[in-house]
Amino acid sequence: MLLATCLVVFRVSPPATILYYSWAYALMPLLIWAAFRFGQRGVTLFILVALGMAGWGAFNGFVPLAAAIRNESLLVRLILVDILTMTGLVLAAGVTECKEAAEKFRLVVDSAPNAMIMVNDSGKITLVNSHAEKLFGYTRNELIGRPVEVLVPSKFHRAHLTDRMEFITHPQTRPMGKGRDLYAMRKDGSEFPVEIGLSPIEAEEGTLVLSAIVDISERKRAENQLRIGLEQKELFMQEIHHRVKNNLQIISSLLNIQSRRIKDKQTLHTFKESQNRIESMSLIHEILYESKDLSKIDFARYVRKLSQHLVASYRTDIRDTQIEIDVNGILLNVDKAMPLGLLLTEIVSNSL
Repeated sequence: MLLATCLVVFRVSPPATILYYSWAYALMPLLIWAAFRFGQRGVTLFILVALGMAGWGAFNGFVPLAAAIRNESLLVRLILVDILTMTGLVLAAGVTECKEAAEKFRLVVDSAPNAMIMVNDSGKITLVNSHAEKLFGYTRNELIGRPVEVLVPSKFHRAHLTDRMEFITHPQTRPMGKGRDLYAMRKDGSEFPVEIGLSPIEAEEGTLVLSAIVDISERKRAENQLRIGLEQKELFMQEIHHRVKNNLQIISSLLNIQSRRIKDKQTLHTFKESQNRIESMSLIHEILYESKDLSKIDFARYVRKLSQHLVASYRTDIRDTQIEIDVNGILLNVDKAMPLGLLLTEIVSNSL
């Protein structure tokens, strides 16, 4: 095509109504094609061929209407070739740079440790890396050009479409579906939990969205096992507190039965103090058993229940004894609640 065009441009004189310069620019489409197809090497070969044909035409007397003598014809042809040379080399350099940048971007995406998928503003997949192929079970050719919803479970299609349109309207780098559980779907139809990071890229063809996808199946499985283990531990601890409370209640009951046989007031008082201390400890385990958080005790509730028990244990007439409780809501652990409960038992018992 180049040789045929050069024969026309540098040998055949154009009609009188067409300027020779315009005629010579018939080489420009071929030059642009060579720049995009073959780069700088192709443009260099193109210019050498065009330059040789231009010199051959001038020295063999193929003089256009715009140049009356051979030297003038050669000068005009050389100027045209120079223009083509500068245009072609600059264009080829730009094309080569763009290709290199695109190739580097492709290599970076393809070597990423996570699955990477790029989607255009209409929701069509434009780029897929090797990790995404392994994760979803598709090949690149099977995914390129298809809607991204092919990777989303059908029950989430409508919500995903709405979220995607909203993201295109207000693009920003952020995790997808923050605070929600996200699921993807493989080629075989199996679903699995994922985490997705979204990065918008502004391009000439519109907003592109690069998605980094991480399979979190193993993490979810570990979290479920940990949750089950914690639930079992909670049940075990509740059972321990329940048994400790029952055992302390048994001891308190035994002391109460034994105290009925005691006639000495000092000995009876000692038994009652011991019984109240055991009851104060038993009450803590009772509250822990009924609590959802085994690490904290509602101490205000504990104070009220313990005070009521102490008044009842001394068989004091409620009409003659008034207890005013001013306790704000406070949570304490067992290590602090136990000694405070014993101190409170002593204070109230002594007061009674």
